[in-house]
Amino acid sequence: MINKTPLYDGIMEYIKEGNTSFHMPGHKNGRSILRINERADFKNNILYLDQTEIPGLDNLHLPEGIIKEAQELAARAFRSDYTYFLVNGTTCGVYSMILGVTNHGDKIIVPRNSHRAVVGAMIIGGLWPVYYEPDVDLEKGIAVSVSPLKIEEAIRENPEAKAVLVTNPTFYGTCSDIEAIAELVHRNNMVLLVDEAHGAHLPFSRKLPLNAMDAGADCAAQSAHKTLSSFTQSSMLHVRKGRVDVEKIEFMLRLTQTTSPSYILMASLDIARYQMEEYGEELYEELLSTLDVFRERVNTISDIYCFGREIIGQHGIVDFDPTKVTINFKNFGMQGTRIADILRKEYKIQMELSDLYNILAMATIGDEKGDYEKLYDALCDISNKYKSEREIRDIPLIDWKMPYQALSPREAIYEPMEMIDFEMSDGRISAEIIAPYPPGIPVILPGEIITRDIIENIIKTKEAGIKINGPRDQRLDKIAVIK
Repeated sequence: MINKTPLYDGIMEYIKEGNTSFHMPGHKNGRSILRINERADFKNNILYLDQTEIPGLDNLHLPEGIIKEAQELAARAFRSDYTYFLVNGTTCGVYSMILGVTNHGDKIIVPRNSHRAVVGAMIIGGLWPVYYEPDVDLEKGIAVSVSPLKIEEAIRENPEAKAVLVTNPTFYGTCSDIEAIAELVHRNNMVLLVDEAHGAHLPFSRKLPLNAMDAGADCAAQSAHKTLSSFTQSSMLHVRKGRVDVEKIEFMLRLTQTTSPSYILMASLDIARYQMEEYGEELYEELLSTLDVFRERVNTISDIYCFGREIIGQHGIVDFDPTKVTINFKNFGMQGTRIADILRKEYKIQMELSDLYNILAMATIGDEKGDYEKLYDALCDISNKYKSEREIRDIPLIDWKMPYQALSPREAIYEPMEMIDFEMSDGRISAEIIAPYPPGIPVILPGEIITRDIIENIIKTKEAGIKINGPRDQRLDKIAVIK
């Protein structure tokens, strides 16, 4: 048998296909990094950058030299008091900021559709969640932003909560009123944490929404690899002193990050920060102009809609990040997942995301005008080829009710569980997550009691062709419950 390297070979096969990338990482096959002429040697030196904590190269967990200097420069660029390089992704930043401002048994106010890192932090920290639901745009089939009124209600009903977490911007680019939320949170002596995974680029253009630190957040975790030029898994945690225990957050970072940090990842963060400080404004001016033209052209195609700033003012949305390019096919009558499949197979275009109604492109400074010409031409061609097909169904209008939390997520995870028939699970405590997508908001989470209403509503959702994420049994004939 011939020795093979299936992972490496698979990646190389994808590269050889020559697909146009509208997905992460944000450097788009290195194109954005190569736009920095004075750092053009980065590509050639990549193998030599894989170093370790030897004299002169500093230590991520006790920085005193070049890492300390690089993090201080990042704090200046992102307008925080402290910035920490993350090599375990934004997940470890979310863990560290949540665990750094809470103690075991504390309540924390979080969005119902939080990233799984938030649930993970609650499990590790033994925290009690107080969920609030974001608004949902049923026409677009997406969960969007949250109104300050929902945050205010959650605070009023749970004055003992230690912190509030907000996801901003959303994957689809919608933004909440973080300034108003920060004022509410601080007035009630709580800490504001922002999962800003999709917003690392926001500080570098006046035409982009306000970033979390400028809006008054106490901590913000960002995935620099999503929207900037750093490598996958490289992120940053920004901290404002005053309301948080900085030393405790640093302890949690040492707890959740590897003791063998990648110098390649850290160097890519340093370069991404430098690029944004030096050239960010002009690079985003060019990109945003390209996106304006692209949206206008797409919206001339019958029954295909690429939304933009016109959605501001709807569903609690106070601003919009135009670098999230969502193209909606609800009126066209084809599922976004099928459109994405056609784009890949017939046009060599790979999107970042697809769902029932939409496809989404992640736009970054690594893109070129020709990429958007290619996508526009493909959409026109699809419009002509498939205009007679109508297969899409509406998301059912269901009145979801927040379940009763019988156990904390940590307690639920460590209790013995068993698999039973889903339709017979009324009154049992769930040991897993069930989240119809779209809109991606869980209807049941670990530790919550399953009701007959929940069972019947999920059955309706399945019958409508909506994908169910989360359960061990993907068909959801059975569900894991506490024994």
